[in-house]
Amino acid sequence: MADTVKGTAKSEIKLDGVVYKAGDTLEAPKATIKRLIRIGVLEDPAVKAAAEKAAKAETEAAEAQAKAITDEATAEAGKIVKAAEAQAKELTDTALTEATAKAEKLVADAEAQAAKIVKDAQEAAKKASETKTTATTK
Repeated sequence: MADTVKGTAKSEIKLDGVVYKAGDTLEAPKATIKRLIRIGVLEDPAVKAAAEKAAKAETEAAEAQAKAITDEATAEAGKIVKAAEAQAKELTDTALTEATAKAEKLVADAEAQAAKIVKDAQEAAKKASETKTTATTK
């Protein structure tokens, strides 16, 4: 008896009175399986296994590459965030320094103006007092 081998049906086929649906595995003499593979109704299990193995290897390689890209992007994003935080802190510190300087100048100007108003008021009071004294002595 001839060696028998297996093959997987690509579509529904009828062989020796048996109907095989797509995906079913059938066993037949080697010559018959080879002929059915050649005409495209069967898939060679060895070829299918090799294709699955190659696809798995490609998937693993793609996943490793995706992880490397993701890791690199995450690291780069971290650097960008740190730089942005440093720049924001610098801008905040600069704005705070400028605001403090302006506030101190405003306070100094207000104190100087208040001192001038007090001085002017004292001088006015002194003149009024002198005028009153001069008016009473006359």
